[in-house]
Amino acid sequence: MPRGVKKYTLEEKIERNQNEIDAVQTRLSELKEERNELLAEQKSVEIDRLYFVIQQSGRTVDDIIQMIESHAD
Repeated sequence: MPRGVKKYTLEEKIERNQNEIDAVQTRLSELKEERNELLAEQKSVEIDRLYFVIQQSGRTVDDIIQMIESHAD
């Protein structure tokens, strides 16, 4: 004989709902942390690439900064 669908009390429904909210908030925090780590890694890669290009150009970082600042005016 098939069982009927369990009917939850209002308190049980509220608790289940809160548990789902907590789980989603935890996952959101994890995703934000992962995003920040990825952005930091991307920034590091870009800085390494930029520094490599500066070294290959035979100029110093100060030379490049001065060039950028003089063109910003």
